Amino acid sequence: MTHARDLGVVDRYQQVEVPLMTATLTQYDQHAVRCGCGTLHTAARPQGAGAGPVGYGPNPQAWAVYLMVVHFIPVQRCVRMLQSLTGATPSPGFVHGMLSRAAALTSEVDKRIRTLITLAYAVCCDETPLRVGPKEPKPGRKKADKYLLVACTQWWTHYQVGDRDLATFTAFVVKDLTASVVVHDRYQNYDSAGLGTLVHQLCCAHLLRDLDGAAEVYPDAVWPKRISDAPRALIHETNVAREQNRPGIDPQVKAKLLYNLHHGVLVGL
Repeated sequence: MTHARDLGVVDRYQQVEVPLMTATLTQYDQHAVRCGCGTLHTAARPQGAGAGPVGYGPNPQAWAVYLMVVHFIPVQRCVRMLQSLTGATPSPGFVHGMLSRAAALTSEVDKRIRTLITLAYAVCCDETPLRVGPKEPKPGRKKADKYLLVACTQWWTHYQVGDRDLATFTAFVVKDLTASVVVHDRYQNYDSAGLGTLVHQLCCAHLLRDLDGAAEVYPDAVWPKRISDAPRALIHETNVAREQNRPGIDPQVKAKLLYNLHHGVLVGL
């Protein structure tokens, strides 16, 4: 463009870009030396290098653990994702083996998190099926799935993999929460005397789900909605009070909402 005159910046924008990732292969030569006393010293392989001629570095190892643990992606799909995104081709055995290796590296951190959770005022607990372990179920069982038990606070999360039986619950952190309020889904094991004396808070999400189900079963009844409106309003008022640094809900508001809750239950009964 001839005889053009710059009129200054008339617009601007920013663009985030991710660089293209391609797996690279680097060879490391390990040397052996024999000292004057006759002792032979050989360089040790770094962790994750593997026993064969080719291993995988910290980045693909971290990717594999991140995809499996954080996003719950199966091993075979992790292998395909790593291959399509980076060109690396780790075996399913290598990817799956990263779970136990990562668990070993974080064992001390896990113990500390477990201890911190036992000091919390309120702890949320849940259990969910997990497709790990053998494909064939144990005798007397319909499924071979394990269960992932979770105990968490606003800052900490502790996991336990096992069955949904009392032995797993006993090994879990629940029995150490005798000074905490345990929030759970009403599963029977939480009431077991083997876990000690616990202070229970039934999960409001589960209770509200039950009330939604009751409203579908009894579409002409008023009490399911009246009961569910009360805890939802109590939760809202609690969040507002917390945001405003108030010690609690306004007593009159609290009394009215509890009145609606209790009388809704009476009507339902």
